[in-house]
Amino acid sequence: MEKNTSQILDQLEKVKKSGNGYIACCPAHNDKNPSLSVTFNGSGVLLHCHAGCDYKDIINSLNMSSPKFATNPNINYVSTTNSRQIKEIYDYRDANGSLQFQIIRYANKSFSIRQRDKSYSNSWINNGQGLTLIPYNLPKINKAIKNNEAIYIVEGEKDVNTLAEKFNLTGTCNPFGAGKWKDTYSNHFKSANIVIIPDNDKSGVSHAKEIIKKCDGIVSSIKLLELPDLDDKEDISDWINKGGTKDQLLELVENLSPLKPKKNKVELRSFEDLAKEGANLPVLGKLLGDFILENCIVLFPSERGIGKSFYIMETCIVVASNSNEFCGEEINLHGNSLYINFEMGENVLKRRLNKLYKNLPDGVTFSQYRPYCLTYNGNLASNMDDIRAHIKSKNPVIVAIDNLRTAFSGKDNEKNSEMTQAIKELIDLKNEMNFAMVLVHHTKKGTTGKKTDSDLQSGAGAISDLIDGDFFLRKSSQDLRYRILKRIKNRECEDQDGAKLIYFNPDTLWFEHLEDNVNEEEHINSDYQGDIQENINKAKRLFKEYQNKSKVAKEMGVDRSTVGRWLEKGN
Repeated sequence: MEKNTSQILDQLEKVKKSGNGYIACCPAHNDKNPSLSVTFNGSGVLLHCHAGCDYKDIINSLNMSSPKFATNPNINYVSTTNSRQIKEIYDYRDANGSLQFQIIRYANKSFSIRQRDKSYSNSWINNGQGLTLIPYNLPKINKAIKNNEAIYIVEGEKDVNTLAEKFNLTGTCNPFGAGKWKDTYSNHFKSANIVIIPDNDKSGVSHAKEIIKKCDGIVSSIKLLELPDLDDKEDISDWINKGGTKDQLLELVENLSPLKPKKNKVELRSFEDLAKEGANLPVLGKLLGDFILENCIVLFPSERGIGKSFYIMETCIVVASNSNEFCGEEINLHGNSLYINFEMGENVLKRRLNKLYKNLPDGVTFSQYRPYCLTYNGNLASNMDDIRAHIKSKNPVIVAIDNLRTAFSGKDNEKNSEMTQAIKELIDLKNEMNFAMVLVHHTKKGTTGKKTDSDLQSGAGAISDLIDGDFFLRKSSQDLRYRILKRIKNRECEDQDGAKLIYFNPDTLWFEHLEDNVNEEEHINSDYQGDIQENINKAKRLFKEYQNKSKVAKEMGVDRSTVGRWLEKGN
């Protein structure tokens, strides 16, 4: 019996001993606080979900239909007295008609998602992990687009089926109803004529507006139909049940004017008119002097191990603070900031921020605004809906993405076509929500010691072509803690005179301003490789003495990871 129990427990998360049994997260729902009891009474294993999941859902989630459990007489499954009764099952199929997943509707009006278990026939996994979600009724959507027929976007699968059964009209919806429309759904409606019919409540109206915004510029036409004579929270199915007919519906749609598209609108303008309007445009706010200006997209390519992540995190901190300068650069536009981390582990980030906040520079205090952070393991595309929601919530004046290559994993960084599309998507997001964006990036290999110019950035040249400006952080050959900060391209400002010399303080991890208008050639030169070799030799000597990379790093004023690389090169 204990062996059989362990076979179940091995598949569960957050397992803890409790009395004569165990508690764990229930696999049949999104359980963050363990609610599943697992006990045995001498004759079988007892499963009970205190959140109300049906025992069959628990069994399916545990792959209990697999041979090693199906023939075992010592396992007895006990359902909960609060079990959810399945009311409807909706198949979501791809364009070819292949089943991708199912949405389950229960009698208590809750919903769940499940997918086929590829390991066992006739078995289901009760989650959506690894799935690419799609709109409902996709094969018929594609047929309607091909035949230039209207597609009716409603809130639920029940309404889609009602339109098909009662009126023979093509409908669709997204999984899980109002407020859950993803950007990727809109791509399935290219060149479509859509009619959005919201439920008669606040969430229904908001949902319709979100679909309009995300389909604008993709579909051929959009109509918004708010049905008459609906009570609060009623929908298209209720309207039909009250006596609404197909002819009445088609007449209502026919009398609607399509919404005017907002995107891709091109208007012929004279130079004179544009010049007059330009005279009235406000001066762009400074988020970091002329390095980062309001509502601009800026590239920040720098060498590895130089502290570029520290620099951009510190910029985000100061922009959200009451301080009016950082590293000698004016800040006259303050607001919330957002640092999106695709590179470092969250614990590394926590330790770095802990030290930065313990050593905040004079004048860096907070009142109205805050810097925020998002950390993702995946890439930008797979998390875009979540990112958009956070940006909408916090309304940052600056968003930093660290770093570009990791954020666009899955795309070829060297291909102009792929990076053009990627950067244009970011520009659209920036323009839609009105913030400045900084893209942390890497320089090319073999560029150490070369004079700074925009061609130092890694990857496709289209990246530099599309951004508004760029600036670089370089190592100085005069001192391990010195950095050269150099702005090259900026569409809104004159070229920078000379370079800026800053200092990386190893005790505080903050960058400090030393001097403006320095001669870059005095700090970036061909002798740099010789300096690196000296550092390698020194690191090797110190490591023999200390046998501790952290002590070597502190002695030399660099990161522990930098010491690690030097020691590898030295072997």
